[in-house]
Amino acid sequence: MSTEHPIVAAQEPVDKSPPSTTMSTEHPITPPPAQFSHQPSPIKQGPFDAEHRPEHVQRFRYQEETHQKTDFTNAEELFKFLGAPTFHGLSDETFSDMDGSKFVVKANSMSKSIKEEFLPSSLKFGAVDFKEPRSGLVVFKDTETKVPRGHVADIECRPNITAAFEGDFSGNDTTFWPSIRMASEWASKGTSREDQKRKAISYLHYLLLARPDLYVAQGVLASDDGIMFLVGIGGLGIRCLELRWEDEKLSKLLYAFIYRAYDPGHFADSSYKLDPIVAGDDRPTWTITIEVESQVGGVKTERRVPCPNFVPLYASSPFETRTHVFATKSEGVDVDGKKLTVLKDQVCRIRKRFDEHKILDLVHQPKRVPGVVEAVYHQEIELPSQLDDLEIGKTKHRHGLRQLGRPFASIPTVKEMLKVAFDTVEVLRILKAKRDIVHRDISAGNVMYSPSSEDKQDLETSTQEDEVLFFSEFFLSD
Repeated sequence: MSTEHPIVAAQEPVDKSPPSTTMSTEHPITPPPAQFSHQPSPIKQGPFDAEHRPEHVQRFRYQEETHQKTDFTNAEELFKFLGAPTFHGLSDETFSDMDGSKFVVKANSMSKSIKEEFLPSSLKFGAVDFKEPRSGLVVFKDTETKVPRGHVADIECRPNITAAFEGDFSGNDTTFWPSIRMASEWASKGTSREDQKRKAISYLHYLLLARPDLYVAQGVLASDDGIMFLVGIGGLGIRCLELRWEDEKLSKLLYAFIYRAYDPGHFADSSYKLDPIVAGDDRPTWTITIEVESQVGGVKTERRVPCPNFVPLYASSPFETRTHVFATKSEGVDVDGKKLTVLKDQVCRIRKRFDEHKILDLVHQPKRVPGVVEAVYHQEIELPSQLDDLEIGKTKHRHGLRQLGRPFASIPTVKEMLKVAFDTVEVLRILKAKRDIVHRDISAGNVMYSPSSEDKQDLETSTQEDEVLFFSEFFLSD
């Protein structure tokens, strides 16, 4: 058996986004301004991690049919969507002669009022406890020259205005992408309105990639004339509402928007919790709690199993088949005697023809097929009921996998690449001959390999009873 062999990732051939939806050319970096200069923020790819992300950088490219959905018809409709308090105890704010700096000051004043009047010192939401410093003040900062850190795709996108808990900002006013509560744009001089809107939408695209815990990401596009509220809904697209500064309903809506920055409520998946960020760590990890069902003595039991220190490896298509893949930094989590090392969340259409978990079960019955990942856990998660009115027609599937390999593109030599290619073809042949299964989405992103010096999970458990033996070591030996 080969010491370098593929782990073929099973994947449904349906509900796929066109490759063009997340690719674009890079924007040039503008010089750092001395003050709020209204210059457009660049979107530039950073130095990606060659071990896991060389071909999965998700750059933004606007497509109207993908991103722009039915806008809110009025302020009442957006307020109902937000589901925030009515804020009767807070005085209405007025907005006159607004510019970027004044907007930041105004937003911070409103945030402080919300914190003092509506939020207790310890705010609990689901499994998340917003104690200090996370229950501190949400602050808005001019971050046009600051690059947030820790994005799964290593992008260098710079929102004009960033909102986060005060304790999540460092001394130089930078923060981590998973800590951002809102990402906003102040309209740039000399830029068309459509380009400005696309820029603001791109921030929500990247925020949903960085925040797997959010069902809905928030942002605004502000200008001298007024403000556009934007919500990015995972698996659906963007909805927005534009108001002029003098609109009497603006104050109430901005209060509601800022309130949801404190308390995501139905905008968040409470099974996620961001782990404490260690100094010097540029890749924040998550604890993801899974619901495990077991049979004990004929009695069905359910228990919550935390999966700590899972690092994001991949994220894509936030407004379509929203996908997030994580791998453990530890030995894995025991699930009914099997080790779970990889978690994959994906938004799929309801009642679709193919089910990844069922397909993987079929692959490994009656005997295991080495070279194909094994599923050890599956859960279907309903999207929040508050989004039902949108008729998304989708649900979230959470898959737990046993094997973790390295990307095909990181194979160091031509010889090893040929070995993996040979074994991949052999796995596909056996799947068709023995299981009558055809993998219709073979790509470099769906083939990983396990070097003999690193991941031996598949090799150590392979036996003569398995369906496939690999011969590339014999054919390609020196």
